[in-house]
Amino acid sequence: MIHARDSGSAEAAAQVRPLAAPIGVYLKGHAGDDYRLNRINRPNEYVKRPAITCGLAVQPDVMRGLIDKPGLRGWGLLARFFYSLPTSKVGFRDINAPTVPLEVIVAYSALVRAAIQIPTPLDEKDDPVPHVVRLSSEAWSELTAFREQVEIDLRASGSLSTLRD
Repeated sequence: MIHARDSGSAEAAAQVRPLAAPIGVYLKGHAGDDYRLNRINRPNEYVKRPAITCGLAVQPDVMRGLIDKPGLRGWGLLARFFYSLPTSKVGFRDINAPTVPLEVIVAYSALVRAAIQIPTPLDEKDDPVPHVVRLSSEAWSELTAFREQVEIDLRASGSLSTLRD
């Protein structure tokens, strides 16, 4: 899902109480839990094992403002997104930067196309089955060490303390 900069998705998501159902879409879509929305005057909605991908490009001040919105942290909504707030390069950009080499563009395009064409496994009812990534013991050890460090960094005095949900 990609929103235009003025679509208001960040502000809309911050209106927790009236948008309990849409927030449920994000929560369920992140976990892959079945999503049901029962309505009184409109047809009900049901999505089996939803998967949601969001690409948002919003101003850093908007993102910082979401942290203080009541309910968003308690619902765990903010923890379901990956954030990147790089240091501004304004005033330091190379106005004569080289273009991306053609071979890099071609290789990247080929990788993206190959990823899109990976067949979706189906179960006996022809329902999609999630891909399972199996880690080697070395990769599992690396992941475990990373998760342990993140947990330490989430402590009140840690470098990720502001991201605690």
